[in-house]
Amino acid sequence: MAGRYEHEEPWTYVTPVAAVFTVFPGDIMQFMTGGALLSTPHKVRLAARERHTLAYFHEPAFDAVARPLDAPDSAAYIHYGTHFTRMFMRCCPERVTTARIEAEGRLKVLDRLSEEALA
Repeated sequence: MAGRYEHEEPWTYVTPVAAVFTVFPGDIMQFMTGGALLSTPHKVRLAARERHTLAYFHEPAFDAVARPLDAPDSAAYIHYGTHFTRMFMRCCPERVTTARIEAEGRLKVLDRLSEEALA
């Protein structure tokens, strides 16, 4: 199922089609397209029968920088490693890794990498 907003209706059942890949854009594509492609929240309904699904997430290099496609010289950008780490920490606040990132001040390292990527 795919929806435009995670906690709002309407959610749309995506009918499986043989030999077809269904692709949902993510956060980086939403940023790069200025919202023309929305990052698609998705969820899976419990099925009455066994089913198999393969999820593949294609992500840029940790040190990659994404800029808007219509304004590549803009000051707006996303440093992927920083984005990914902050998303992980937001989604998994109870994980020991999140506590370690905070305790060791690792976000400062990401901020430095982000600045260096722009230089």
